[in-house]
Amino acid sequence: MASVATGLLPDLDAVVYGTGTGWPSGPVEGRVNDLKALKRSMFGRAPPLLRKRLLLIAAIRQPPASTSAASCLTVQEIDQSSFLA
Repeated sequence: MASVATGLLPDLDAVVYGTGTGWPSGPVEGRVNDLKALKRSMFGRAPPLLRKRLLLIAAIRQPPASTSAASCLTVQEIDQSSFLA
């Protein structure tokens, strides 16, 4: 138990903030987990392909409440984007 407490001391401000705030970190951790799994599955492949897949997944998984018809990219728009070529 003492080693755990000693390990938390350098990050004491982050620990206090994380336990005292009302904001959950679950959605962020879920997105990070998804991105890490995708990077592991794409290891050794071309970086432009990885970038294209990351952007495609991000566009598909946007929560419906925070998107509008004008700001949401379709799969066809992502495939035809010049910055992904």
